[in-house]
Amino acid sequence: MQVVKYKIIADYLREQVAVGFFKGDSRIPSELVLSKIFKVSRMTARKSIEQLVAENVLYQISRQGSFVVNKIDKIEVHLEESLAFQRQQQDVESVVNKFQIIPASSHYQQLFDINSTDTVYDFSRIRYKQHNVFAYEQGVIPTKFLNLTPEILQNSLTEYFKTSGLNINKLKKEFKVITPCDEIATIFGNINNSAVFCIDFSRYLASNELFEFITVFYNQQQCKFIQIIENK
Repeated sequence: MQVVKYKIIADYLREQVAVGFFKGDSRIPSELVLSKIFKVSRMTARKSIEQLVAENVLYQISRQGSFVVNKIDKIEVHLEESLAFQRQQQDVESVVNKFQIIPASSHYQQLFDINSTDTVYDFSRIRYKQHNVFAYEQGVIPTKFLNLTPEILQNSLTEYFKTSGLNINKLKKEFKVITPCDEIATIFGNINNSAVFCIDFSRYLASNELFEFITVFYNQQQCKFIQIIENK
């Protein structure tokens, strides 16, 4: 009986979104309100919301509520581009939540072909567009290549690399789908710990030296992924 009831609530909310009663980014009634309207438990109301989150109809923000996914204004992530977010740098804001200089671990020594006496920048940042979290980045760069600060990370790294005179020769991408850690799930409002899409970016200099390794985790509630192939 409970399964039927949660489906009834999910169908109702889905229909209200389809007809435009609940518009993109608008907040829907809370679990408590829905439970009173449909005379069910809060657990049943919660299950209906979780179903619509899984369908990418709704997204949740911790301690704020459940909202309608704005499918028109989703950020386009072009997979064929040579640089991350190249087409969407406008109005993108970054918040640095980790920045440290640490000794190169054995893993980083092997990855970058550096010595045990070398150090690396270890950082992460949250990317926002229109105040919505659309990506989370974790990166490592050996300190020998450039002077990096938290202030620089608040802006475009790609533009900083250009002005620093780095001759970028190659960009390698590895596409993955992973189960997010608790930190990323919390940042994305992903209460179900649903799998997220991510890309490992490895940038190389003209000397074929790897100088940056960064993993970008995408908030699929806010992004759509596009690849354009032209016949030239």
